[in-house]
Amino acid sequence: MPILQNSVRIVSNRRLAQDHYRLRLERPRSFPEIEAGQFVQLRLEEGWDPFLPRPLCLYEHSRLWMDVVYQVVGRGTAILSKKKAGASVGVLGPLGLGFPILLDGDTYVFVAGGVGIASLYLAAKELVRQVKGRARFILLFGLKSVGMLHCHQDFRELGFELRIATDDGSYGKKGYVTGLVEQLFEKEQLGRVWVYACGPRPMFLALTGILPRFGQDAYLSLDEHMACGVGVCLGCAVKTVRGNGDPYRLVCKEGPVFKMSEIDWESKK
Repeated sequence: MPILQNSVRIVSNRRLAQDHYRLRLERPRSFPEIEAGQFVQLRLEEGWDPFLPRPLCLYEHSRLWMDVVYQVVGRGTAILSKKKAGASVGVLGPLGLGFPILLDGDTYVFVAGGVGIASLYLAAKELVRQVKGRARFILLFGLKSVGMLHCHQDFRELGFELRIATDDGSYGKKGYVTGLVEQLFEKEQLGRVWVYACGPRPMFLALTGILPRFGQDAYLSLDEHMACGVGVCLGCAVKTVRGNGDPYRLVCKEGPVFKMSEIDWESKK
């Protein structure tokens, strides 16, 4: 059951890279257990502008604190980036259904586009905790340029192999992360593979053209516009390929994690 905390204290708000920040919040004692891939709705406390809260994925947590990683993309996140330790924000969470922790893989491939890497870390950490030494872990990370590189070292410390692509070629391979995906599946023997991914819509659309060629599905954390976060406003509905009844599912309540094969991607193009 999500909990509304009207005033949660900021512990730190640290810049990680160009336009990317890691926000640490004091974790209230009443805050429920957090699952990998869940998010919170965060509301700035001053006034009503911006009116809507911001959905931010939970990156890491302890008994005393919880972190989110966010990118400055508009007025709300720009204001948030200037918040100092000791200030307060409103938090509703934890929300949504997260990633399944599947323990029978030979290789775990994590595909991240931009700030989408933040949604994957808790699943990565839990999988490594449970199957390290029995499986291979690979992070394929795509971003615009080296100035936006962030969070990858946390995956390296978990024991992940890192392969990075930048749009402008300033770090790693020049091009999109989906090129790394295609190269990996074409050239390497991976055994039983589980794919976890989070990124922008074009990345997902590209994955739908690559992974099925290798008989591969994926678990995706979708990024949709959310207003309420609890399934009331219906603003985050996504069309699925359900054969019976209503094909629409709510990303905030029935996601944000879905199997790639569940989504009606023709409706998303």
